[in-house]
Amino acid sequence: MVKVLVLGATGKQGGATARALLSLGHGVRAWVRDASAAAAVALAAQGAELFVGGGWEAAGAPAELARAAAGVDGVFFVSAPSFTDLGAERRGAAHVVAAARASPSVRHFVYSSVGGVDRYEELAGWDASAFSTAYWVSKAETEALVRGAGFDYYTILRPAEFMSNYTDAASARFQVAGLLATGTLRTPMPADFVAGLVDPADIGRAAAAAFADPARLGRALETPLVAELRTVARILADLGAAAGGKTFRVSTYAPDEARARAPGDPFVAGQLARLNAGRLVDGDDAIVAQVRERFGLTFRSFPEHLAAHRDEVVELYKDAP
Repeated sequence: MVKVLVLGATGKQGGATARALLSLGHGVRAWVRDASAAAAVALAAQGAELFVGGGWEAAGAPAELARAAAGVDGVFFVSAPSFTDLGAERRGAAHVVAAARASPSVRHFVYSSVGGVDRYEELAGWDASAFSTAYWVSKAETEALVRGAGFDYYTILRPAEFMSNYTDAASARFQVAGLLATGTLRTPMPADFVAGLVDPADIGRAAAAAFADPARLGRALETPLVAELRTVARILADLGAAAGGKTFRVSTYAPDEARARAPGDPFVAGQLARLNAGRLVDGDDAIVAQVRERFGLTFRSFPEHLAAHRDEVVELYKDAP
């Protein structure tokens, strides 16, 4: 059994990783902002040790991170971009990796990055705006920090699009607000675009599997994390059925309009990059099979994810035509 410091333990990926580790009997030190928050209380009830800390990018973060990393065997980290401070993600990552490396007990570092970052400069439009540029560069630089830190084991996960972008209220209002309001998804992607998807719960299960047996997976593992492939049209058809038999539609921007919107809309910029990248971001059937074999896990399909969140989906899309 191992003990893992899970950063962002009340978030989607951190929470999933903490729960997966606890379910396997491992120890978890959960970094939380507010120990009284419902998600933190739930983790404590499941056996996690709570560590209350602030933002990793803050001036006082190194001292907090040093205390949090003391005595743990591994660290799970997922970085998040800031729309207001484009250097925050890189500062936070540098603090986290340095603290983990300085802890004598830490042998394994798992970083959840994003699909396609290993070849981001091949993605058309990756530098369409200052935010988009910072997004890709920050994740690439964080991967380089992890890769070069000298951990006994390191794992870099590169997840595809989250299934929860369509089912979690906060995510959907941010990612697909137009779909909620109008029943139509405005996107650069055509209806037949094949998108890679993964349930955040399965990211947590993959991270837990890596911590549980790093020797089997290898000292240095960098891998895409794609559970399945579905066309945009099929995603919306499945979602509409789960929302109570609604018919959701795709409205594809003309190429010139999408390119014009990209500098001011990070979602359009990201979708354009995916549209022009193919398997670099979303994967293909061979990658899906390889991921399943590598981790020895059965990942959720999108319909299974929808079934697990059916009540939330019905409530979330109740006002969509």
